[in-house]
Amino acid sequence: MIDKTPDAPTKLRYNFFASLLIKMILSHFVISRINNSAVLNLLHGIAASTDNNRAINDISDKLRTLMAPPITANGVIPNNILFNNEAATCKICNNYAPVLGYIDFNKSCEERNGVVFPRTGINIYFHRCESCGFIFSVAFDQWTLKEFCDYIYNDQYHIVDPEYDNKRPLTNAIKFLEMFKSSRATISILDYGGGNGVFEKALTVNGFSIVNTYDPLVDDYKTIPDRRYDIVTCFETLEHLPDPVARVEQICGLVKDDGLIVFSTAIWAGPFPKDGLSWWYISPRNGHISIYTMDALVALWGKFGYKVASSNYGYCFAFRTIPDFAKHL
Repeated sequence: MIDKTPDAPTKLRYNFFASLLIKMILSHFVISRINNSAVLNLLHGIAASTDNNRAINDISDKLRTLMAPPITANGVIPNNILFNNEAATCKICNNYAPVLGYIDFNKSCEERNGVVFPRTGINIYFHRCESCGFIFSVAFDQWTLKEFCDYIYNDQYHIVDPEYDNKRPLTNAIKFLEMFKSSRATISILDYGGGNGVFEKALTVNGFSIVNTYDPLVDDYKTIPDRRYDIVTCFETLEHLPDPVARVEQICGLVKDDGLIVFSTAIWAGPFPKDGLSWWYISPRNGHISIYTMDALVALWGKFGYKVASSNYGYCFAFRTIPDFAKHL
């Protein structure tokens, strides 16, 4: 009987190449409908012959999970997308904004973590203002709220933004408790674009007297309040806006004249490289279609008489005058 068990040097070489294959898959492999099954079969073949079983099985599970989500709602390609490959006018400062390039509709923020959706073949063009540096797309300017819910903020959204449901709003609530603990019984807060209301609930149970949520995409919170607040928060929302000027005007109408707007969004700083659209934050599948420089934010809020300043908490503040309850920040 012939012993077919590989000797130690052979097994070592096999394991080396298997490990190399694993790293290539995790770092560079783009999942497609055509070759998912072939890759899974290859991984299982390697798993049967090496000591990398656990790692390879983990990859197999991950690939199998990623095979499940459809490209869009019910597998239907989104329509009503504007394909503008010519220069545009900046949505903020109205200056010249040439085409920066295009990326696929399914590019998401989670690609940096190895989660890659199948490519749709739908090119989303982006422009960059030569004056304020604002990066934007006009592709979704004609979309209704229903289309955004169907094709972006659908039941696969948690895959491209896993921190949306709990981690991000709870982290923000902890920071707010630290920032405004001494005035929590007297200030009123509106969470604009607040999603599922977790931020509101977390602050309420920690003694904040008036906290509300507004989000036009969520049925429980789609009614816009008819009052004004001491603080309006806007966490990871500005980058989703196809019409930033109109929405910021709305936000300004919800905060008191001597109130404070607290917002967060990733800000591009420095020169923009030729391959800038590869930046993880520019991701249509997440709904990230408006990307700001600090100059763009200053111009945007300045339209309504607001100054902009950064803080040590990872937020930006917009204000006309700094309110008493925020002077310690």
